Amino acid sequence: MDIAKALAEFVDQVEFDQLPEDVKEKSKTCFMNSIGIGISGYELGPAGHAKHVAKEFDSKESGRRATLFMDGAKLSMPGAVAANTVLFHSRAQEDTLGGTHNGTMIVPVVLAVAENFPCTGKEILAATLAGYEVTAVLERKMAKLSTPKGFRPSAIYVTFGVAAAAAKLLKLSKEQIADAIRITASLVGGIQESFAAGTTEWFYQNGCAARNGLTAALLARDGVTGAESAFDGYKGFMNVFAGENDYELVREGIENLGKEYRIRNVTFKFNPCCAIAQTPFIVSCELADEKKIDHEQIESIHYHMNPFDSNYPGTKGKGPFVSDTQTTMSCAFNIANAIVNRTCTKKGQQVFDDERILNLVDRTTVVDDDHYPILCGKVVIKMKDGTVYEKEMMITEEYYQLSWEENAKLMIKVHDEVGLDPNKTKKLLDLVYTLETAENADALIEEMSRP
Repeated sequence: MDIAKALAEFVDQVEFDQLPEDVKEKSKTCFMNSIGIGISGYELGPAGHAKHVAKEFDSKESGRRATLFMDGAKLSMPGAVAANTVLFHSRAQEDTLGGTHNGTMIVPVVLAVAENFPCTGKEILAATLAGYEVTAVLERKMAKLSTPKGFRPSAIYVTFGVAAAAAKLLKLSKEQIADAIRITASLVGGIQESFAAGTTEWFYQNGCAARNGLTAALLARDGVTGAESAFDGYKGFMNVFAGENDYELVREGIENLGKEYRIRNVTFKFNPCCAIAQTPFIVSCELADEKKIDHEQIESIHYHMNPFDSNYPGTKGKGPFVSDTQTTMSCAFNIANAIVNRTCTKKGQQVFDDERILNLVDRTTVVDDDHYPILCGKVVIKMKDGTVYEKEMMITEEYYQLSWEENAKLMIKVHDEVGLDPNKTKKLLDLVYTLETAENADALIEEMSRP
């Protein structure tokens, strides 16, 4: 079966007015979370590096240009997309669907396209939804095969969602949308080694991938075609990344397009750390509060979690910590931080020499335990006097699926943490909530153009 054609059929027919009400609300919530959390990273190193490179090499005086968020500079569309995507990824507090961070890539792309081509708010939200759904079809089963090989899900799968969203907003034909998706299969890539090494390449992966997805759509618009066997050919995407080209990997997702809407399953991070480290931080913080645990009296800590999570690069890291890549990924660090500080901030993730935390990290062991589903676990704290405290956290998919109101509170909290003007926060919330009635995205982009 021509997988790209099946995906394109769905992308072409999606209309915002025809979506279920809860899906409309979730689409706006994802959009708001991506923008609100995204711009909060404007002073962080990765966002700065990406901005500097883009401004030096992607500035242009003519042709189509797009805005560099929290700066105002006008760059080439691909350059702005790359830099804005890195900005949105810089806090590591993005939305999550399976193993992908869709909003960091799809939202900067649809805004760049909307800045250059006539698009209503409803069209922007419909394209965003289409991007999430295309990503979900491909990621749903294939990521379980490609991730253990070392491929990073966002840079692999969301790129297709980016191409689909951009093609939708560019108002390409169904065949051109299919070609954009096919072309994307030759442009994806991204490995996990930087998590293990503690370096920062992973911040830029999404930026490069988003740029490639946009490029695929622009090439299709210009008449470039892609291989119909891009997915299931002998050397096609499925065989190369997942190790098999069985249509069963995508059949269920394709058959349910327009019926189940996987965007409903998007979750959001309470804290600026890896999705895998969210539950360890939360359950440790709750236990420490409940039992009034004195970190100086702890003898050992054991955290039990699913092996798929525990063996992701960086999860078992215990330092020495020299970068916030390491602290973002390390369960031991986030557990220790929860017990010592009871809060997780981006600045706190950049403190590498707190002896109280380091002492607990040394005493912490992450235990492979397949009794626990992904993102669930149990912390066991043994005190020096022999007392043992433990707390289990068995969560459902709904636990991290925050409503619009809950996301708004989270956005306000994060903006307060980084010192953004509360009036700006309120205006952004209003602009996104009313986006479906807007004739274009000009006011939203203008508000996002400056700190």
